Amino acid sequence: MKRASWHITLHNLEATAAFGRALGQALRPGEHVALVGDLGAGKTTLCHSLAEGFGVADLREVASPTYAYAHVYGSPKGPLHHLDFYRLGDVETAYGLGLDDLLCDPQAPCIVEWANLFAELLKPEALWLTLTRTPGSPERALRMVAPLKRAQELSPLLPPWVGPYDALPAEAS
Repeated sequence: MKRASWHITLHNLEATAAFGRALGQALRPGEHVALVGDLGAGKTTLCHSLAEGFGVADLREVASPTYAYAHVYGSPKGPLHHLDFYRLGDVETAYGLGLDDLLCDPQAPCIVEWANLFAELLKPEALWLTLTRTPGSPERALRMVAPLKRAQELSPLLPPWVGPYDALPAEAS
């Protein structure tokens, strides 16, 4: 599968929120969004703005599901699933908790924090967002990788300062 990549600088929380809201508005039922980054990188903050863009009714509910493993939020578009793999010990635990049912729900997009820990549970066409903190600064570096076709669809929907994507060679995905 051909993929594309963006390298984006999120200068502050407002930029992170603007990006998240734009992407949240574009989320599709059944789509997976994989969030990766160290503790404090901004995964939950980004998830909050994704939920806002998707139209989640009560944003006070949006919080990291680290200890609950999963939250389901309601919106006029339907449910939005928010999972966290940080405390999962193994894939069998994910199945035992029913996380696979949420991941396979064709009616709801699924945002997964710490997705890199059990990437095999996600769809091959997942959007991968990797956040990196800039020490001593509110800036975050964001690398987003998406299937090329989805990148072409998303590009005009993202804030203009995001800039164009780069097509990746097949082996670099």
